[in-house]
Amino acid sequence: MALPPEQNPTFIREVDEELRREELLRIWRSYGVWIVVAVVAILLGVAIWLYMDHRSTSAAAARGERYDAVVHDLSSGQKAKAAPELAELSKTGGAGYGTLARLEQANILLDKGDLKGAAAKFAEIESDPAVAEPFRQLATVRRTYAEFDSMKPSQVIDRLKALAVPDSPWFGSAGELVAMAYMKQGKRTEAGALLSKIAQAENVPDSLRQRVLQLAGVLGADASAAAATDEATAAEPAANEQSEGNTTR
Repeated sequence: MALPPEQNPTFIREVDEELRREELLRIWRSYGVWIVVAVVAILLGVAIWLYMDHRSTSAAAARGERYDAVVHDLSSGQKAKAAPELAELSKTGGAGYGTLARLEQANILLDKGDLKGAAAKFAEIESDPAVAEPFRQLATVRRTYAEFDSMKPSQVIDRLKALAVPDSPWFGSAGELVAMAYMKQGKRTEAGALLSKIAQAENVPDSLRQRVLQLAGVLGADASAAAATDEATAAEPAANEQSEGNTTR
Protein backbone atom coordinates (compact mmCIF):
# COMPACT_ATOMS: atom_id res chain seq x y z
CA MET A 1 0.00 0.00 0.00
CA ALA A 2 1.20 3.50 -0.82
CA LEU A 3 2.05 5.84 2.03
CA PRO A 4 -0.20 8.81 2.62
CA PRO A 5 1.14 12.03 1.02
CA GLU A 6 2.14 13.46 4.37
CA GLN A 7 4.38 10.46 5.04
CA ASN A 8 5.87 10.10 1.53
CA PRO A 9 9.64 10.90 1.66
CA THR A 10 9.61 12.36 -1.84
CA PHE A 11 6.78 14.68 -0.93
CA ILE A 12 8.57 15.80 2.24
CA ARG A 13 11.80 16.45 0.33
CA GLU A 14 9.97 18.52 -2.28
CA VAL A 15 8.34 20.57 0.44
CA ASP A 16 11.74 21.18 2.10
CA GLU A 17 13.29 22.27 -1.19
CA GLU A 18 10.39 24.62 -1.88
CA LEU A 19 10.77 26.17 1.57
CA ARG A 20 14.51 26.67 1.02
CA ARG A 21 13.85 28.32 -2.36
CA GLU A 22 11.36 30.66 -0.78
CA GLU A 23 13.83 31.49 2.00
CA LEU A 24 16.61 32.21 -0.51
CA LEU A 25 14.26 34.40 -2.56
CA ARG A 26 13.31 36.31 0.56
CA ILE A 27 16.97 36.85 1.47
CA TRP A 28 17.79 37.92 -2.08
CA ARG A 29 14.90 40.40 -2.17
CA SER A 30 16.03 41.85 1.17
CA TYR A 31 19.82 41.79 0.82
CA GLY A 32 20.56 41.01 -2.83
CA VAL A 33 21.94 44.44 -3.63
CA TRP A 34 24.24 44.37 -0.60
CA ILE A 35 25.46 40.88 -1.48
CA VAL A 36 26.37 42.06 -4.97
CA VAL A 37 28.11 45.12 -3.54
CA ALA A 38 30.07 42.94 -1.10
CA VAL A 39 31.19 40.50 -3.81
CA VAL A 40 32.24 43.35 -6.11
CA ALA A 41 34.12 45.03 -3.25
CA ILE A 42 35.98 41.78 -2.45
CA LEU A 43 36.92 41.23 -6.08
CA LEU A 44 38.00 44.85 -6.43
CA GLY A 45 40.08 44.59 -3.26
CA VAL A 46 41.82 41.45 -4.51
CA ALA A 47 42.50 43.10 -7.87
CA ILE A 48 43.98 46.20 -6.18
CA TRP A 49 46.12 44.05 -3.89
CA LEU A 50 47.47 42.04 -6.84
CA TYR A 51 48.21 45.24 -8.75
CA MET A 52 50.00 46.87 -5.80
CA ASP A 53 51.98 43.71 -5.09
CA HIS A 54 53.06 43.52 -8.73
CA ARG A 55 53.92 47.22 -8.74
CA SER A 56 55.93 46.88 -5.52
CA THR A 57 57.81 43.84 -6.82
CA SER A 58 58.58 45.58 -10.11
CA ALA A 59 59.76 48.71 -8.30
CA ALA A 60 62.00 46.65 -6.00
CA ALA A 61 63.49 44.86 -8.99
CA ALA A 62 64.15 48.20 -10.70
CA ARG A 63 65.84 49.56 -7.57
CA GLY A 64 67.95 46.40 -7.38
CA GLU A 65 69.11 46.83 -10.97
CA ARG A 66 69.96 50.47 -10.33
CA TYR A 67 71.93 49.56 -7.21
CA ASP A 68 73.81 46.81 -9.07
CA ALA A 69 74.76 49.36 -11.73
CA VAL A 70 76.01 51.73 -9.01
CA VAL A 71 78.09 48.98 -7.40
CA HIS A 72 79.59 48.19 -10.80
CA ASP A 73 80.50 51.85 -11.30
CA LEU A 74 82.08 52.02 -7.84
CA SER A 75 84.06 48.82 -8.32
CA SER A 76 85.41 50.16 -11.62
CA GLY A 77 86.48 53.42 -9.96
CA GLN A 78 83.75 55.60 -11.50
CA LYS A 79 82.70 57.28 -8.25
CA ALA A 80 81.73 60.54 -9.95
CA LYS A 81 79.31 58.66 -12.20
CA ALA A 82 77.86 56.72 -9.27
CA ALA A 83 77.38 59.73 -6.98
CA PRO A 84 74.12 61.13 -8.49
CA GLU A 85 72.51 57.68 -8.62
CA LEU A 86 73.52 57.01 -5.02
CA ALA A 87 71.98 60.31 -3.96
CA GLU A 88 68.72 59.41 -5.72
CA LEU A 89 68.63 55.86 -4.32
CA SER A 90 69.32 57.13 -0.80
CA LYS A 91 66.07 59.13 -1.03
CA THR A 92 63.84 56.76 -3.02
CA GLY A 93 65.35 53.33 -2.37
CA GLY A 94 63.38 52.64 0.80
CA ALA A 95 64.70 50.88 3.88
CA GLY A 96 66.64 48.34 1.82
CA TYR A 97 68.47 49.78 -1.18
CA GLY A 98 68.11 53.27 0.26
CA THR A 99 70.10 52.25 3.32
CA LEU A 100 72.73 50.49 1.22
CA ALA A 101 73.09 53.64 -0.86
CA ARG A 102 73.54 55.76 2.27
CA LEU A 103 76.20 53.36 3.56
CA GLU A 104 78.03 53.58 0.23
CA GLN A 105 77.90 57.39 0.42
CA ALA A 106 79.47 57.27 3.87
CA ASN A 107 82.13 54.80 2.72
CA ILE A 108 83.06 57.11 -0.18
CA LEU A 109 83.55 59.98 2.28
CA LEU A 110 85.66 57.68 4.42
CA ASP A 111 87.82 56.69 1.45
CA LYS A 112 88.32 60.39 0.64
CA GLY A 113 89.61 60.99 4.15
CA ASP A 114 86.59 63.04 5.18
CA LEU A 115 86.33 61.39 8.60
CA LYS A 116 83.91 63.94 10.06
CA GLY A 117 81.60 63.77 7.06
CA ALA A 118 81.67 59.97 7.05
CA ALA A 119 81.04 59.80 10.80
CA ALA A 120 78.07 62.16 10.46
CA LYS A 121 76.58 60.07 7.65
CA PHE A 122 77.04 56.84 9.62
CA ALA A 123 75.49 58.52 12.67
CA GLU A 124 72.37 59.40 10.62
CA ILE A 125 71.95 55.76 9.62
CA GLU A 126 72.66 54.55 13.15
CA SER A 127 69.94 56.77 14.64
CA ASP A 128 67.31 56.10 11.97
CA PRO A 129 64.60 53.82 13.49
CA ALA A 130 63.40 52.86 9.99
CA VAL A 131 66.73 51.15 9.26
CA ALA A 132 67.05 47.45 10.08
CA GLU A 133 69.08 46.68 13.21
CA PRO A 134 71.99 44.90 11.44
CA PHE A 135 72.55 47.95 9.22
CA ARG A 136 72.40 50.25 12.24
CA GLN A 137 74.99 48.08 13.99
CA LEU A 138 77.22 48.21 10.92
CA ALA A 139 76.90 52.01 10.92
CA THR A 140 77.97 52.02 14.59
CA VAL A 141 81.10 50.02 13.79
CA ARG A 142 81.98 52.16 10.78
CA ARG A 143 81.36 55.41 12.68
CA THR A 144 83.66 54.23 15.45
CA TYR A 145 86.32 53.40 12.86
CA ALA A 146 86.04 56.92 11.46
CA GLU A 147 86.21 58.52 14.91
CA PHE A 148 88.69 56.09 16.50
CA ASP A 149 91.70 58.41 16.63
CA SER A 150 89.65 61.19 18.24
CA MET A 151 87.96 58.94 20.84
CA LYS A 152 89.17 57.80 24.22
CA PRO A 153 89.79 54.04 24.40
CA SER A 154 87.10 53.71 27.05
CA GLN A 155 84.57 55.34 24.72
CA VAL A 156 85.39 52.86 21.96
CA ILE A 157 84.99 49.93 24.34
CA ASP A 158 81.72 51.21 25.77
CA ARG A 159 80.24 51.82 22.31
CA LEU A 160 81.23 48.49 20.79
CA LYS A 161 81.27 46.04 23.71
CA ALA A 162 77.80 44.72 22.83
CA LEU A 163 78.97 43.96 19.27
CA ALA A 164 82.42 42.60 20.14
CA VAL A 165 81.02 39.19 21.14
CA PRO A 166 81.20 35.90 19.20
CA ASP A 167 77.49 35.71 18.41
CA SER A 168 77.45 39.18 16.83
CA PRO A 169 77.59 39.39 13.01
CA TRP A 170 80.09 42.24 13.45
CA PHE A 171 82.29 40.41 15.97
CA GLY A 172 85.40 40.61 13.81
CA SER A 173 85.27 44.32 12.96
CA ALA A 174 83.98 45.48 16.34
CA GLY A 175 86.30 43.13 18.24
CA GLU A 176 89.35 44.37 16.35
CA LEU A 177 88.57 47.99 17.28
CA VAL A 178 87.97 47.05 20.92
CA ALA A 179 91.24 45.11 20.99
CA MET A 180 93.07 48.15 19.61
CA ALA A 181 91.43 50.27 22.33
CA TYR A 182 92.68 47.77 24.93
CA MET A 183 96.16 48.13 23.44
CA LYS A 184 95.93 51.92 23.81
CA GLN A 185 95.08 51.36 27.48
CA GLY A 186 98.06 49.07 27.88
CA LYS A 187 95.82 46.04 28.47
CA ARG A 188 97.81 43.63 26.32
CA THR A 189 96.39 40.49 27.91
CA GLU A 190 92.77 41.52 27.26
CA ALA A 191 93.63 42.60 23.71
CA GLY A 192 95.45 39.34 22.95
CA ALA A 193 92.63 37.21 24.32
CA LEU A 194 90.04 39.04 22.22
CA LEU A 195 92.19 38.82 19.09
CA SER A 196 92.60 35.08 19.67
CA LYS A 197 88.83 34.65 19.81
CA ILE A 198 88.41 36.57 16.57
CA ALA A 199 91.06 34.40 14.87
CA GLN A 200 89.16 31.28 15.90
CA ALA A 201 85.73 32.59 14.84
CA GLU A 202 84.19 31.08 11.72
CA ASN A 203 82.28 34.13 10.50
CA VAL A 204 85.17 36.55 9.91
CA PRO A 205 86.78 37.27 6.51
CA ASP A 206 90.19 35.74 5.85
CA SER A 207 91.78 39.16 5.42
CA LEU A 208 90.58 40.20 8.89
CA ARG A 209 91.67 36.85 10.35
CA GLN A 210 95.20 37.31 9.03
CA ARG A 211 95.32 40.86 10.38
CA VAL A 212 94.28 39.87 13.91
CA LEU A 213 96.69 36.94 13.82
CA GLN A 214 99.52 39.39 13.17
CA LEU A 215 98.34 41.69 15.97
CA ALA A 216 97.99 38.75 18.34
CA GLY A 217 101.50 37.65 17.45
CA VAL A 218 102.85 41.08 18.33
CA LEU A 219 101.16 40.77 21.72
CA GLY A 220 102.49 37.25 22.25
CA ALA A 221 99.04 35.63 22.16
CA ASP A 222 98.91 32.07 20.84
CA ALA A 223 96.11 32.76 18.35
CA SER A 224 97.94 31.22 15.39
CA ALA A 225 98.33 27.90 17.18
CA ALA A 226 94.66 27.89 18.10
CA ALA A 227 93.66 28.67 14.53
CA ALA A 228 95.97 25.97 13.18
CA THR A 229 94.48 23.48 15.63
CA ASP A 230 90.97 24.34 14.44
CA GLU A 231 92.03 23.91 10.80
CA ALA A 232 93.66 20.57 11.55
CA THR A 233 90.55 19.40 13.41
CA ALA A 234 88.34 20.44 10.49
CA ALA A 235 90.64 18.61 8.05
CA GLU A 236 90.67 15.32 10.02
CA PRO A 237 87.30 14.00 8.72
CA ALA A 238 88.35 14.55 5.10
CA ALA A 239 91.71 12.89 5.70
CA ASN A 240 90.04 9.94 7.40
CA GLU A 241 87.59 9.54 4.52
CA GLN A 242 90.44 9.60 2.01
CA SER A 243 92.38 7.02 4.04
CA GLU A 244 89.34 4.75 4.27
CA GLY A 245 88.82 5.08 0.49
CA ASN A 246 92.43 4.09 -0.19
CA THR A 247 92.14 1.12 2.16
CA THR A 248 88.96 -0.04 0.42
CA ARG A 249 90.63 0.13 -2.97
